[in-house]
Amino acid sequence: DSNGITQFTTRTIFDRNSSIYKNTRSKNKLVYLNLTFDIYEFYRQKLNNEINNNMTFNEVKKLCDEKYKEASITIKKMKKETNAGLNFQNLIKWNNDIKTKLNIDNYNLISNEK
Repeated sequence: DSNGITQFTTRTIFDRNSSIYKNTRSKNKLVYLNLTFDIYEFYRQKLNNEINNNMTFNEVKKLCDEKYKEASITIKKMKKETNAGLNFQNLIKWNNDIKTKLNIDNYNLISNEK
C-alpha cells in the first residue's frame, strides 16, 4: 500500500464469456453452476485465512496454486457425483455442504428468483 506495507488481495471471479454451458436454464443446472462458483469461493476464503503479510509473493503464489488445485479436485468430485448437475439427490447433498460452509442455499436462491 502507500505506506509500503505488503498486502495481498484474492477474489473469485466468474467469467460468463468462458462458461462451458449453453443457455440451458434448468433449476438444477443453475444450482450446479452456483455451487461450482461457491466451491472456488470457499477455497479462496481458506486461502485468505492462511495468507499473512509476512509471506513473500512466491509463498503466497504457491499457496494460491495449492488451494486452486484443491478446489479443482473438489469440483471434479462434485461433477462426477452429481452427473454435472443431473443427479438431484447428490446435488442437494452438495448444496447442503455449501450451505453449511458458506451459509448459501443455492436451491433457495434459485427457487425465489423472480
